[in-house]
Amino acid sequence: SVIVAKAHVHMTEEDGRRYGVTHGQRVSIRLGQDRPVTLNDVIVRISPDYRLAVHIDYDEANAARLSGGHIVGRLLKNG
Repeated sequence: SVIVAKAHVHMTEEDGRRYGVTHGQRVSIRLGQDRPVTLNDVIVRISPDYRLAVHIDYDEANAARLSGGHIVGRLLKNG
């Protein structure tokens, strides 16, 4: 069997306050420019040890034509 990690975003507490989100909250993230893709049900993970980063799998990155570890995106709060 294969284990596939669920898309999630790491951020500090300060980032969480800035974006108005909390640890464990589920959000949507719009990724890419040329061919934007919206990922739903993305889990927010907050820790003082994190820096702002979105973790997605290879297929999600390909769908949005992303490469090189640099993602252009927008966090969309659900609800």
